Amino acid sequence: MIENLMILGKRILELRKRHSMTQEKLADEMGVSIGAVSKWETGASIPDLTMLCSLADFFHVSTDYLLGRNLPNHFLICDDSAFMGGMVTDMIHHLGYSAKSVENSSQLFQALEAALPYGIFLDVHFPDENGLDILKRLKTEYPTLHVVMLTADTSEEVHSLATEYGAEYFVYKPFSFEHLQAAIKAIL
Repeated sequence: MIENLMILGKRILELRKRHSMTQEKLADEMGVSIGAVSKWETGASIPDLTMLCSLADFFHVSTDYLLGRNLPNHFLICDDSAFMGGMVTDMIHHLGYSAKSVENSSQLFQALEAALPYGIFLDVHFPDENGLDILKRLKTEYPTLHVVMLTADTSEEVHSLATEYGAEYFVYKPFSFEHLQAAIKAIL
């Protein structure tokens, strides 16, 4: 129960920050005190059922998401190679999960606006952008999102920085079906 309170608080905080809102602004929108918002975010209290539904509607997420009950069934793959993205998507489908592939950060963040996945498989090198910069932005805007680095770059520098920025697991190219399966198991 306490863990669920902390997840709820983290999700409210994450969504509030993603919408560039202060606690005061969210309190005004919900018709509650700033103290109530602060207590929700720290897990000291929880919103009642009606307020939980209002928060979900306001932020365009499900109550299950707010409560940390999002099922680990959907993943996004962000790789500049359509072939690689398609191959990873097919492998994830074969494991019984849904997946969508995008080829750059603008497509990735558009997809995140539409629906939050359980996790993201993120390439490191893109023609016009750096996957580590994308990772930093992801973990700033979506701190509870699971990120697996999908890369051919095995350098210690990339591994160290990606870990520092919040990557939870690495799948090195070329990889096998079992490597992908292990990555999903590691973040579930």
